[in-house]
Amino acid sequence: INAEYMGIFRHPAPTMNHLIHVFVAVSCLVCCVAASRADMTLYLLKDPSAVCLDGTPGGFYFLKAATPTNNWQLYFEGGGWCYSPIDCYARSLTSLGSSLSWPPTAATPGGLLSTDCNINPDFCNYNRVYMKYCDGNSFSGTLQGTFPVNASGAVHNLYFRGKSIIDATLQYLYDNLGFASAEAVALTGCSAGGLATYLHADYVAQKLPASVRKYGALPISGFFLRDLTVEAKPVYSDQIQAIFSMSAAGNGGLNAACLADHAASNSQWLCNFAQETYRYIASPVFVLNSVYDSWSLACILTSEPVPANVSDNGWCSRADGWKDCSQNYESCNDLQIARVNAYGHDTPLAIQTSPTWNRSTNGGFLDSCQTHCAAQSDPYYHNVADPVSNITMQQAVSRWWQALGSHPSSMSAITSSKVISSNADPAAVGLSVASSQSQSQWVWPCYLNPSGGTRSCNPTCQSARAMRH
Repeated sequence: INAEYMGIFRHPAPTMNHLIHVFVAVSCLVCCVAASRADMTLYLLKDPSAVCLDGTPGGFYFLKAATPTNNWQLYFEGGGWCYSPIDCYARSLTSLGSSLSWPPTAATPGGLLSTDCNINPDFCNYNRVYMKYCDGNSFSGTLQGTFPVNASGAVHNLYFRGKSIIDATLQYLYDNLGFASAEAVALTGCSAGGLATYLHADYVAQKLPASVRKYGALPISGFFLRDLTVEAKPVYSDQIQAIFSMSAAGNGGLNAACLADHAASNSQWLCNFAQETYRYIASPVFVLNSVYDSWSLACILTSEPVPANVSDNGWCSRADGWKDCSQNYESCNDLQIARVNAYGHDTPLAIQTSPTWNRSTNGGFLDSCQTHCAAQSDPYYHNVADPVSNITMQQAVSRWWQALGSHPSSMSAITSSKVISSNADPAAVGLSVASSQSQSQWVWPCYLNPSGGTRSCNPTCQSARAMRH
C-alpha cells in the first residue's frame, strides 16, 4: 500500500518514482489468505471488465469486524492521477496501475480507519473494505475497449475501468461477504480516493441493500481546487481535463446529476472536481480537509506543466522561488504567506458558495495543518482540534455521524433511481436529518500569521506532528 497516501507527508514527491512501492506478486484471481486480526486480506476480482490499467484484475482488501456486525466502512485508496498517455503507461507498470505486485495482506490504516476504539470509537468495529486504486482517475474510468499507447518501441493497451471495479467489488461483497445485510455504511477515501468519495457518493448509495438505515460519505483530503498556480498557469485543471478525456469518465463515470447539467455546455470535465460535484451530492457528506493541504500547495499552487512525452507524474513545487515555502509554510516570506492564505480561503469559499453545504445532513472539519490525509493518522485524527472550540477532528466526525437519522425512510431518496436536484433539501425528500442546524456541524480553519514569528495558527498541528516522531 502506497505510503504517500497512507500517512501524513508534508513534503509531497514530485515524480511517480517517489509515489510507488513495489510488492511481491500475487497470482490468484479471487484469493483469501489467513491474516491476523489487524491485517486486511486481498481479494482479486473475477469480473473481466473490472481490471487495472494494465489489464490485471482489480481488487480490494477486507477485514471482518472483531465482533459480528452489519456495519460497514468502504474505503477508496488514493494515489494521484495520470495525466498523459505516457504517464498512464508508466503508472500501469506500478502498483497504482497493476495488481501484479499487491501483497496478500496489508495493515489497516489508522485514524478514521483504525480498529482501536480509543482512537476511532465510531467505526473501530465495522467490517472494512479497502478498494485498491489502479485506474488512474479516482475509480471513474468507463472506457469501452482499450487505449493504445506507443512506448518503449511497442504499442501497449491501457484499460480505464475504475467504475467497473466499484461495481464488481460491491457485487462480490453482496454475494460472498454479508454486505446484503448491511445496516450502516460509511464511505470514505483519501487523496484521489477522497475525490472518488465525492464523485461516487450517490452512485454507491443507489447500490446499497434495502437493509441500510444509515449512510454517509467522509472524503479525506479530496477537495482539490481548480485554481491557477502562483504563476497563473492552469496546470492541475489541464491535467484533470486530460485524464477525464482519456478515461472516458463522461460516459457515466462521474456524478450523474453533474454530468447532466454540464452536457449541453460541453463542460462535463468540471464534474471531475470535488468543488463542482459537491454541488450535486444528495448523500450526507462530512468534509475532512486541510485548507493548506501539503499535496495541493506543492502540486496545484506551485506546480509547473510537464512537457509532452515526459512520463513524470507532475512537476510539483517547481514554480521559481517557491520550493521551500510550498513544502513548509514556516519557510514562506510575507508575500508568499499572503498568497498561501488566499489559497487557504478558497476551499471554504468553494464550499459555502455551493447550494449543498448548509443542508442539515452535511458538515465538515477544515483544519490548518500542512498535511495530507491527516484523518487516517492516529495523532492527527485524535488530537488536532479547533483552536476556538477545542473540538477535535474525531469528536467532530462522531458528532456528525451520531446526529444522522437512522429511520428506514432516510434512505429513500438517495437509493432511488431518481436524480435529485442540486437545490433540493434532503429533509424535503425523505433523507435523514441531523437534530441540530447544519452550521453546528462545521468546524472552520484559522489562517496563517501574515508577518513574523511562527506562521501556524493552530498549536495542535505541531503537537500532533510531534506525536508521530
